[in-house]
Amino acid sequence: MSLPIFFQRYQNGELTTIKRSMLAEILGPAAVMDGPDIGAIRFSDSDGGEVYGADADEIEQLSFDEGNGKKFWDALWQIADRTGAFVYWLGDGRCSAVTNKAILEHVPTDVIESVGPVRVAKNGRQLEKFSTSEFDF
Repeated sequence: MSLPIFFQRYQNGELTTIKRSMLAEILGPAAVMDGPDIGAIRFSDSDGGEVYGADADEIEQLSFDEGNGKKFWDALWQIADRTGAFVYWLGDGRCSAVTNKAILEHVPTDVIESVGPVRVAKNGRQLEKFSTSEFDF
């Protein structure tokens, strides 16, 4: 993955936060800490990626970049699933995903329309496939 993938959480059409403590709990020892901030995910030298936006207790927009590896994508899926996040990325076409259709009830229509039809990712492998297949600018 060379372009960022973004995570936002909505509740009743309003942007809401993701707690950094929950992110740290999901990532466990794979979270690379920079003081209280989470700066990266590392499972191994070839499995991990950079984290942006995890520098506050309440995160409004979280993004991941330069990521690779099965455990990395599984972690992103777990984050999306446990937080109920709407996931989107740059591309042309279908550039968003959720882990459960019920999440869409909370996402504003204009947000969904701006990134194309939303797909449901059942696991990290699907999330990786979806987010890396739409880079046809």
